[in-house]
Amino acid sequence: MQQDRRNAPPDAEQALATLASSLAEQASGDGIQRILIGIHRGGAWAAERLHDILSDRCPQLFLQHLGYLSDR
Repeated sequence: MQQDRRNAPPDAEQALATLASSLAEQASGDGIQRILIGIHRGGAWAAERLHDILSDRCPQLFLQHLGYLSDR
């Protein structure tokens, strides 16, 4: 049975790629270095993937380390 695309979960990798493109475009306009922060309650994996993508695309704008917020 083929799943209806309207009920399919979003493609996380595609969403991250779109977000990374938008962030890279905005960051390249002002030259400010950024640090990405991941939250250990569900956001850390997304921050890790974004950091990988963005540090490859514009290493001069996204610092080489990734920060985390945690309640542990």
